[in-house]
Amino acid sequence: MFPTQPITLKALIAYSLFLLICQPTFAVKGVERTLLTANELLSNRTNATNTQPLPLTAFLPQGKVNPLTSNSFESTSIDEVSFEGSIVLTPNINRSNLALTDENDLYRFEKKTRPDDFSNNRKVIPALNFDFVQSGDKIIPTIRRLTLSQNKHWDYILGVGKIWQEQGDLGFFRVAMPFALVEKNQNCVHNGVVSFLLNKEGITKVISSDFYYQISSETCIYFKADFWGTGSVDYQPRQIDSKIQIISRYQQEQYSTLPTKPLAVIKKTFPQLELSKVALASSIKEADMSRYGVIYQGNHYISACTTRAGNYPFCQQLVLPSYSTAKSLFGGVTMMYLAKQFPDIFSEKVSDWVKECSGEQWQQVTFSHLLNMSTGNYILSGHSSDEGAEHSQLFFGANTHKQKINYSCQYFPRKSTPGTKFVYHTSDTYLLGTALSAYIKAKLGVGADIFDHVLAEKIWLPLSLSDTAYSTRRTSDNFAQAFTGYGLFFTADDIAKLLLFISKQTTVIHSNTILNSEELTLVMQKGRSNTAMKSNYDFIHYQHGFWRQNVSKLLNCSAETWLPYMLGYGGISIVLASNELQYYYFSDSDQYIWREAIQTLNTISPICKNSQNENQL
Repeated sequence: MFPTQPITLKALIAYSLFLLICQPTFAVKGVERTLLTANELLSNRTNATNTQPLPLTAFLPQGKVNPLTSNSFESTSIDEVSFEGSIVLTPNINRSNLALTDENDLYRFEKKTRPDDFSNNRKVIPALNFDFVQSGDKIIPTIRRLTLSQNKHWDYILGVGKIWQEQGDLGFFRVAMPFALVEKNQNCVHNGVVSFLLNKEGITKVISSDFYYQISSETCIYFKADFWGTGSVDYQPRQIDSKIQIISRYQQEQYSTLPTKPLAVIKKTFPQLELSKVALASSIKEADMSRYGVIYQGNHYISACTTRAGNYPFCQQLVLPSYSTAKSLFGGVTMMYLAKQFPDIFSEKVSDWVKECSGEQWQQVTFSHLLNMSTGNYILSGHSSDEGAEHSQLFFGANTHKQKINYSCQYFPRKSTPGTKFVYHTSDTYLLGTALSAYIKAKLGVGADIFDHVLAEKIWLPLSLSDTAYSTRRTSDNFAQAFTGYGLFFTADDIAKLLLFISKQTTVIHSNTILNSEELTLVMQKGRSNTAMKSNYDFIHYQHGFWRQNVSKLLNCSAETWLPYMLGYGGISIVLASNELQYYYFSDSDQYIWREAIQTLNTISPICKNSQNENQL
């Protein structure tokens, strides 16, 4: 039950002092904080009206704290101070702030071609509505994947927060939680933190403060901005029936997380390694780099999560957008998985499975042509000429399947024979996802979903990927078609697991692989591929949704050496250097140059193809 009369600040502080005096086992001693203090949060006097955001250390425990672990209290069990139920965090529009940090050409392009998506209300975050349980010092939302909101501009992803108590918190318990804004119908991600206070006396009275939120980093090349503000907290305590399962799932996820080490550790082992090159410091500003890492012999060496306001407090949970790496990880991996069960899938005709693609230009175009972007249908064949044209916004700005499929099937005329010319079209991969959706419904049942029942269930689940990974951008109509060529979300741990998975598939006996070995070999082989599509650059090819680059001169290889890799819009690269070495970075720098990093990593693990083994992977 909530009090029927408003509680004044004076009465609230008096009540809190009573708790401190009468319940000493809940009190902690230490230095009081100066930012986001209990008085500020309780009296609606947070610094949201300041002209700039706070340092992110304000969201961390200050001084001596009570961390709410099971042995934190001398005479009170953890269950007596646990919180559980529903929370709605509603932003105060008048205290919502947004400050652009970079108005670049891409920002102006997006604003010009999608004006409705750049209204003044873009500064207001959605109401964050979630059920949660507490386990020790963890606040665990029941849903930790993409949540669609009623906000015009933003959806969101919640992470696992922490709860603790500080001396100056007037008997309240302090919560800090990570969250990410995800632009509607897009893949851009803005990572932030929210903080508020909760208190509980028995089961009859619950008191909460206002909340303060802040976003100081993003992986979004065309919209770089700080967000900060305040709002109200509505906490409704109730029993969550699936509490045990929620906690167990989170604990299992933590148990299966790959151990991480700072990159400085691998530098100690290999002094010749130049970490500035691994960080691509000469090409990418620190402010534009979200995260980067090296997987070497199964060990994950990883960067910090830098932001404009200091290091991100929940670095392990930083949400990373896939962008076009989904063409590899969704389109390519799914095709290679299905080819194991249905060997003829690469030669299936698009027009047999997508009724909208019944025109003359789609005759003889196969699933393989879509995956390899060699349909023969295009307007301009220059590097990203079609993809970067204003008409592409008819596709990227569309939110229904009808709009996307009409563009994908009807916009481009036949210019060359299918399978002979590479032209980069994200719409081709969307078509592939549509065709695969129809195909698996015919093969596996009408209720089968290409993402949920193939990629997530058959690949993600055995790899124990994070909850974040179990969602994809879809069209907003009843068709709910997965975007396929972009629209996935990961953590750094997910990326490391996927890289190890793909690499290990090349070393497993063919009969024990879950991906089609012949098709995977075409991607992973270090020698020149006779079937890869040539791009506009002689040293870059494209095969099954993956890029391949000739690094022979870069690494002074005696035998011609090609490396498979993935790219994502804005400045994302994931490189499969060898079976024991992988590298990735996520940025919004508009830089796709990973060669400097691979050059220095070659000093710790030789990457060049062995001239004695023509089939080396």
